[in-house]
Order: sequence, then C-alpha cells, then structure tokens
Amino acid sequence: MKKLFLFASIAALVAACGKNDDNNPTPPNQGGQGGGQQTQQTTPTPVPAGFVKTIKEYLREETESALQKTTTYTVENNILKGWETVYPNGVKNTTTLTYEGPHLKTYKQVDIEPTGGSITVLFEYTYENNKLSKIVRTRDGKTDIYNITLDDQGRIIKKKCIPTNNSWEGQEWEATFTYEGNKLTVQKAQEQKNIYTYTGKNVVKMEQEPTLGVTTEVEYDTTVVNDLNNPYVYLTNIAQLFTRHGLDLYPGNENDPFIKGSQNVYNKFMFYTYTIDKNGQKPTKITKKDNGGNTVDIKTYTYY
Repeated sequence: MKKLFLFASIAALVAACGKNDDNNPTPPNQGGQGGGQQTQQTTPTPVPAGFVKTIKEYLREETESALQKTTTYTVENNILKGWETVYPNGVKNTTTLTYEGPHLKTYKQVDIEPTGGSITVLFEYTYENNKLSKIVRTRDGKTDIYNITLDDQGRIIKKKCIPTNNSWEGQEWEATFTYEGNKLTVQKAQEQKNIYTYTGKNVVKMEQEPTLGVTTEVEYDTTVVNDLNNPYVYLTNIAQLFTRHGLDLYPGNENDPFIKGSQNVYNKFMFYTYTIDKNGQKPTKITKKDNGGNTVDIKTYTYY
C-alpha cells in the first residue's frame, strides 16, 4: 500500500488541549484527542467556514495532461468526514472518518487499483477518561495495538507498539514525543532523533541527530492559512507514524506531518520558493519554483 504522506494540515479554529504559547508547541493541533480537559463538547469539532473542497496538483504546468492527482474533501454539517484522492491512472485512495461524541472513533483507508484490487486499513481509537489511550490497526486480517500516553496538557508523549500473535509489526517498539521550549523531539526506539523547532505554531526547522548533513528550513506567509491544520487529521498521522506500511520522518520531506501541520502556508522550503495566489486568507493557487526560477509543480484550490 502506498504510504499516505498526509498532505495536509493547518488552520482550523479548534479546541486546544492545554497551553498554546509560542514557547510551548502543541503540534499541530491536538484538540481532537481529548486530553482529559473539562468540556461540555459532545460533538466533533467543526471545520472553519469555507473549508477546502478540492486540491489539484499539476506537474510544471496547469493543464489536464499535467494533472497528477485530485483530492476532494467531504464535509457534512460542518464536520470533516474524509477525503478521496484520484490519480489519472485510475488509482483511488479513499479516507473515511467516524466519530463518537467529540472524539475520532475510526479512520479507514481504502486503496483501489485500476484492476479492481484493493487494500483496506482500519484504525480504531479508544479513550479512557476522555483521553486517547489506544489505537488498533487492522489490515488484511492482521492486528497491531499502539498504546498512547498523554501528558497533563493532553499532548501525546508516547506511542508504544504491542504486536499480537497475528500482526504486521515484528517486535515491540516505543516512540517518544518530547516538548522542550520551542522544540519537539520525536524518536522511535534508538533511531535518529527528529528535532522540530517552532516559531509560534509553525515548524521553521527540522533536523536529525545524528545528523545526515541535511537541515530542513522553512519560511511562511503568515497571512495565509491552510484549513487542514485539524485535530482529526493530526490523529490520522499519529496512527500511521512509524508503523509498517505507514509514515516515516526524514529531512527534506515536504509532506512531513509536523511541517504540514503548521498554522500557516510556507512560501520557502529549503531552496524552493512558492508563489501564493490567495483570496483573503485562503490560497487559490500555489506555484512551486526551484532555485533557477523554473516551475516544479502547481496546486489549485476550491472551497465550500
């Protein structure tokens, strides 16, 4: 199954769990996982008005022949219900979200090939005392369990894989999330540390220790927001993070879930620059160019 590099994050007005000042990153927005906060909220957090409806991605020029994929988001009664990505070759990736009260209950991903074959992955979320405590993944009849630990601010600080007798994961492992000042450090077992530096709610640097010699530096247009900074999108990323057939972290990755979870839209990523056409605070077209000024790709946006 193709890795789902979560395209998306940024800027819904949602309930946050705990402090959100510039020196205490809460990446991206973790309000949908509970955190044990005292709240009367009984329904899912709504998306902002005029939420993104489609994103089309083109290679070098905005023509039908250059179209690489189209992602369409489904919103019902102001609640994000999922999204579908369609490729010109007929491949289709469908994501469906269900809720229980204010919490994400299930996240189902179905990858459909042009031949009709498909792969389905189901993630189920369990909460105890209003806190996310466990994620269970089922794929092709095999099940893996990931226990989740939160801190007193409702932020995820640990994800521990518990393989079952019939699972994809070959062994137990643990990933940690450490918040210190304006930095977040994410590490699986004894692998490299992935260190994110924040300015406000935007990741401005990602580096690894031990270093691979590559530092990801990012700049933003702080007048432009991306609707997909959403607590439930964040939880789909957490479910997949470090899993087999899931998400990995590495420098130079524009689809890094923490970078894509920043509050604003970036206009510089390493040596790439981005020209952003916008309507108010929403992007309508983003053109990516290399350091020679050549167009690399184009994204266009429509909204509800």
